Amino acid sequence: MKILILSLRSFGDCIVTLEFIKYLSANTNMQIDIFTKNEFIKFFQNNQYVKNIYSTTFLLSIKRNSLYSLLNLFKKIAMLRKQKYDIVLNNIGDFREQIIGFLINSKMNVSIRFSKKHPFSNLIRKGFDLLVDKHVDIPNDMLNVYDMQKYIAENILQKKIILKKKSRADMPTKVAIHPIAGMKCRMWEYENWIDLIKKIYKDDRIIVFCAPNEKEHIKNTFSAVLDKIDIVGENVDIFLQKLECVKLFIGLDSFSIHAAYHKNVPLKVMLNGANNANIWMPPNTKVIEAKHECKFHPCYNIPKCAKKSFEYTCIKSIKVQDVLEAIRNE
Repeated sequence: MKILILSLRSFGDCIVTLEFIKYLSANTNMQIDIFTKNEFIKFFQNNQYVKNIYSTTFLLSIKRNSLYSLLNLFKKIAMLRKQKYDIVLNNIGDFREQIIGFLINSKMNVSIRFSKKHPFSNLIRKGFDLLVDKHVDIPNDMLNVYDMQKYIAENILQKKIILKKKSRADMPTKVAIHPIAGMKCRMWEYENWIDLIKKIYKDDRIIVFCAPNEKEHIKNTFSAVLDKIDIVGENVDIFLQKLECVKLFIGLDSFSIHAAYHKNVPLKVMLNGANNANIWMPPNTKVIEAKHECKFHPCYNIPKCAKKSFEYTCIKSIKVQDVLEAIRNE
């Protein structure tokens, strides 16, 4: 198992990380690597438990960085992505490390997490929790940073963190759609979605994703096909979890198509309206658009065709048959 520890902060934090490595080294089958700042290399280079040390000139205080240091960071992240780590660990809990861990794209992006009541939450910048695959929640009565490091190590060694994600081959394969977008101009008509569901439904019910406050609306709107769908209108964490069993995802130019890409959904179809799809489409995504139906395309959500703030010729011109053909060709 390969683990990369992010230690990009201060001299004191490096010493704390060394103690964490000491706790973790009880597992001799683990390869421990470090990603740190150039000036901190000396702390780790003679450590018997650390195999590889990678460093950057980038500073987490972003205003103090030059363009060179930013490019250096992305160059190192690109290199680290190729190492295929099992875990990238953020043992501080700040959102900046969570972003870096996400970009490195390990099997598990792991970070500690504090409740609002925990004193340590006053020392870090919280956020971007959705980029983390697994949180190690620190108890409110655990105040000492060394106790925290031991607690994280125990979670890893006792396999409370599942290092190997389930293979999709072991999961039920599902078809899912997300028929709602934040802007009306991106919406495909509900009649089309209903017709599509009828034509692609086989034996397994189709997941229809929506937000919790949209669940009743979806239930009423899709009443004609309720026997063919499962409506999932939960929080974002449940949405991301459910995406892990999806084989084919069909959505609009919205958050959901990017989430499907993040969760490695094998087949992704994006229905694009007024935007330039080359800007927003995730890699390996099939884009369906009827841009040739409108001479103003792309208008970037500023209506010029139907003279209405919510109606666009481009998205309305996409036919159910267009989606069916895209699926068959995949």
